[in-house]
Amino acid sequence: MAKRVLLSKHPFSKIKNKRLRTDLYDALYFIAYLIEGIDRAKEKRYKEEFLRVIILYIASVVEALCLFLVESNSLILKKEECSHIRQISMPGVSVETGQLVIAIQKDKDIKIRDLPFAEAIKVLSKNRKISDTLYEKLNTLRTTRNTQHLYSRKNSSVSNDDVKNAYSSLDLLLKQI
Repeated sequence: MAKRVLLSKHPFSKIKNKRLRTDLYDALYFIAYLIEGIDRAKEKRYKEEFLRVIILYIASVVEALCLFLVESNSLILKKEECSHIRQISMPGVSVETGQLVIAIQKDKDIKIRDLPFAEAIKVLSKNRKISDTLYEKLNTLRTTRNTQHLYSRKNSSVSNDDVKNAYSSLDLLLKQI
């Protein structure tokens, strides 16, 4: 499984934020270290744990790159926010579930650090910054990552194919930068 990848083309050279660029390189080198660890692991459960952590790290790199693309393309993100919410009643109007309310609604800018991975992928796709194929691959990676958090693990193992698909997603995304 272990295969060393050379980063000779400096895939992060367009990232001017030195801290982010350094963190991305460190994460990729740590992933390479983890891949070498798979070969040394004796028990199946430890090999699976290496794969799980590799998925988490690749997803973290991909998420950071998606956020970088959103920010570098100046994609403005807004969310609707309501304030001064008041419950009201109106004769002849009934609500079976919930409450009838009145509020002041306005758009609020979303800070890049508060943008969820899923939303970053959506906004990149909506603005045609990534292909439909890459959109699907990134969502698959995000879903795989979300099933591997310790508390909410739904699938007890990650396969070599999951890792290959994650690398493929990363490779395709790097071509967009």
